[in-house]
Amino acid sequence: MVTAIIGGSGFLGSSLATRLRKNGKDHVIYDITGKSTRGKTEFADIENPESLVRLRGSTIINLAAVHRDDVRPLSRYD
Repeated sequence: MVTAIIGGSGFLGSSLATRLRKNGKDHVIYDITGKSTRGKTEFADIENPESLVRLRGSTIINLAAVHRDDVRPLSRYD
């Protein structure tokens, strides 16, 4: 089974991806940036459910977060 790390290009996701790789676990990083230095990375936007359909059947770890103080609308934090 593949582990999908959503929001995986940040600090926590990168650390998790490194650990999974060292333990031989199959994983893919999904991130709005579409890039990471820690393994196979594909674009996904947690605010766009259609971009997440391909994750069906995967173990999903959701680390996606908006991490700025000036994000509008505030509902994006939810």
